[in-house]
Amino acid sequence: VDLLEYTTANATPKQVWRFWSTTAGDAPQSVTAALWDFAGQEVYSVSHTLFIDKDSVFVVMYDAATWDAATDVGKLHRWLCSVRMYVRGGGRGPGGDGVAGGAGAGGSGGSSASSAPAATSRTHCHQRPAVLVVGTHASDLAPEDQRRGVLGVTDRDRLAGLFEEELDIRFHLIDSKTGLNVKQLTTDLNGACLSSRTAAMCVPRGWMEVKTALEERQRDPQQEGRMEWAEFHETVSATASDQFDIDADQARELCKMLHQLGVVR
Repeated sequence: VDLLEYTTANATPKQVWRFWSTTAGDAPQSVTAALWDFAGQEVYSVSHTLFIDKDSVFVVMYDAATWDAATDVGKLHRWLCSVRMYVRGGGRGPGGDGVAGGAGAGGSGGSSASSAPAATSRTHCHQRPAVLVVGTHASDLAPEDQRRGVLGVTDRDRLAGLFEEELDIRFHLIDSKTGLNVKQLTTDLNGACLSSRTAAMCVPRGWMEVKTALEERQRDPQQEGRMEWAEFHETVSATASDQFDIDADQARELCKMLHQLGVVR
């Protein structure tokens, strides 16, 4: 993922990137991730639940150049509490019983990445969602502050300890103009997406056929953006062959997955 490119003025509310890794085995692994970027101001908080689910990788950002520990540690704590609440809620989507989201600290924006399933199977125990706490504009800091970070060791340890049972919190300090520490952040974000539960989920081939059909529908300018359940079920019935029959329960689970990926809404 090119974080430098993502900061350009042409960035849109939703971007889809391809993440890759050459360290997770003999051959490179890849996963397509939908990166959702939204405002961190409180007025936009209600919209966060529309985009993010418990299987996301969360990125909480703050401006390191204007960091004020007296007030910003509390803001950061508040947003981490919000992420924890969303994770406890169980995610968004049709049939979901809760909400999930990511947010920004110190007035900055936040984002999350929802990973598409890959064709491999893996056994999963309880997995804490990754939360990358990222300070930006590091080039505006003194060299000493760049080395130790404006968020002190005590505050980092305290925040990580408060949420350690439910969130996997990782701290970064970057600068997109100079590229400072961007590679390390990219590697961490890359690995977090590849290790997420949905990135290793094995799904029936028939599900992928339906996903392809719905993505083709999205590219048709004459089609409405919103899809009713009856139309979704009709698409499932028309697409799934006899070999890959999808019953009503599977159709609901498929709808949840596709909603998380932004394919249907």
